[in-house]
Amino acid sequence: MSQANWDRSTIGRTGRFEGKLIVVADGGASGIGHAVGAAFAVEGGRVLFCGRGAAPGPEIEAALRAAGGEALCVRADVLREDALKAFVERGQLVLSAAS
Repeated sequence: MSQANWDRSTIGRTGRFEGKLIVVADGGASGIGHAVGAAFAVEGGRVLFCGRGAAPGPEIEAALRAAGGEALCVRADVLREDALKAFVERGQLVLSAAS
C-alpha cells in the first residue's frame, strides 16, 4: 500500500485486528518490530513477539497492553529453528488461553 493511500487517522480507531493473533517474529523488542507490534496492539491485536535477551520484554508487554492490545514476549533466537517453533507454540498456547 502506498503511503499516499494510507489514512493515518484511522489507526487505533477501527479495531480491525481485534482478537487476532499477530506474530512479530524478528525484532519485536526494538525498532521497526516494536513499532509494528504497537500498531497492531492499538488496533486490538494480540501481539506475540520475541527477543534474544530478557530485557526489555516486560516493559514492551506493558506498553502494548496500555495501547489496547494483549501482548506476550517470549525469549527466543529466531535463527534457531527449534527456538522459533517453541516461540510460536508458547505464544499460541498463552494468548489463545487468554481470549
